[in-house]
Amino acid sequence: MEIVVNDDQLSLAIGKKGQNVRLASRLTGWKIDIKSEAEVEKTSRKVIDDLMANLKVNEILARVLFDEYLRDGRDIARLTPEELAKVTSISLEDCRSITEHAKVWAEAAEKQAAEQAALEAQATEANEAEAEKAAPEEAPTEG
Repeated sequence: MEIVVNDDQLSLAIGKKGQNVRLASRLTGWKIDIKSEAEVEKTSRKVIDDLMANLKVNEILARVLFDEYLRDGRDIARLTPEELAKVTSISLEDCRSITEHAKVWAEAAEKQAAEQAALEAQATEANEAEAEKAAPEEAPTEG
């Protein structure tokens, strides 16, 4: 569960060394994440800017999508233009354009994620090879 508090109340909500949030988690049985209003606004601003840039929509429509939890290309690309029109109340033609932009955005994100995973795999292999070279060789044992 995410809880948003006023910026000046954040330290009080968390408590000394996190004791308040830990106690609340224990009492409710929920994982609790406390965030300040400024932190939430910064995060939402980035998502809205991404929606505007990648879908070629205005801020009002980006906020509608954000409020409907349609926050990245994959979420929007899964919708039909008709489904998107029900959510946004805009023309079917505009919804077609948005879903097409969303598909391009989602494909680019998947490609970037695959490239990042490949780079991380290469780095892991290189680190393992380097560790093998650095490890002292075992002396043969006489039997």
